[in-house]
Amino acid sequence: MIRNHCKLSLYLHAVRLLPVVGVLLLAACSADAPPVAPPSDGPLHLSLRLQVPEQMTVSTRAAVNPTLKGIEIKNVRAIQFGTNNTANKYYSDADGTGNWFKVENESGLVVIATGESDFLNETGNIYIIVNGSDTDASLTKTDMTENDLQTAALSLTGFSTAGEPQLLVYGPVKFTAQSGSVKPVAMLARMKRAYAKVTVDYTMHPGVSITSVEVQNMPPAIYPFTAAGSTTPRNNTYRTEVLGSTETAAPLPASFTFYMPENLRGNGSATTEKDKNRTEYGPKETVSGNPVNCLDYCTCIVLKGTYSYPDVTGTDPISVEYRFYLGSDMVQNYDVERGKHYQLTVDLLGANSADARVTITDSNVFAVADPDNVDHTDDIIF
Repeated sequence: MIRNHCKLSLYLHAVRLLPVVGVLLLAACSADAPPVAPPSDGPLHLSLRLQVPEQMTVSTRAAVNPTLKGIEIKNVRAIQFGTNNTANKYYSDADGTGNWFKVENESGLVVIATGESDFLNETGNIYIIVNGSDTDASLTKTDMTENDLQTAALSLTGFSTAGEPQLLVYGPVKFTAQSGSVKPVAMLARMKRAYAKVTVDYTMHPGVSITSVEVQNMPPAIYPFTAAGSTTPRNNTYRTEVLGSTETAAPLPASFTFYMPENLRGNGSATTEKDKNRTEYGPKETVSGNPVNCLDYCTCIVLKGTYSYPDVTGTDPISVEYRFYLGSDMVQNYDVERGKHYQLTVDLLGANSADARVTITDSNVFAVADPDNVDHTDDIIF
């Protein structure tokens, strides 16, 4: 019996980070011989090439592995879910020779040496993960199902708000089994960052002094293949990260940049920027079987400090907190999406106790007419 084989070429390369649209180029599988019986579960040759996003930050480093647009390709995992089987293949510089890849001079694509029979000629989906840990149980389990991967929470070991995680993902990509004797199938995988970038710039007007900058409600793990539009799972271990504090460094810089997992919380019902901070206008979530408005898991930037009222002598400064929830707008949306750069510019004019974004944390309260002025932009080009 003639067994059906199909050689699959997979390319990953570097592009600007636009609204992520996976592009799959499949070379035509034309028959060299008349079609035979329906395809079997025989081996499928995967030839893999990587295209990574534009760099977020400039870095210079010596490495045996290829470095494209500031991202070092340290390992590649390709996972195929077929009709009857799962193929989970991992490629890295295990022998220290760099023979697991080559870089094409003209295109700049990274070609992964995948072997002749790693994958199956079965209809199903293929997923690619770059720089995921080879010890993460969510990626290495031998009995993995497609649902397992789609709901996997990858460890944040080594994750830092100061450094880019460099975890790239692509998929799912539909592959259709071929019949007969076929020519190679080429796949171009345009990788997408599995995390977001956030930049906070703030300006202090006279009387305002900031003593710490925090990001609150940061998800504890990266969910690499969470479906677009779905809500990031609730988890009581959501973290607070201190970006800067006068207890450890003074004065504080006026700009902070950090990287975080995607946090999809949806839309609320506020009609003004001030109301976005009110729980009753937050996104609806199901808690104990009931729909409620909730801000508990929405990511926000918190600037803590003091405010001294001008032209008022003999009065101690009051303690204040300025809180700003991230999202595609400053009124209703609370989503922090992967692959996007959120730039929050805050002009701290005073301590308006009528503004829900400002909390007076002691009893020395005065009214200030000037509201805070917030300019939030969403730049999808890193």
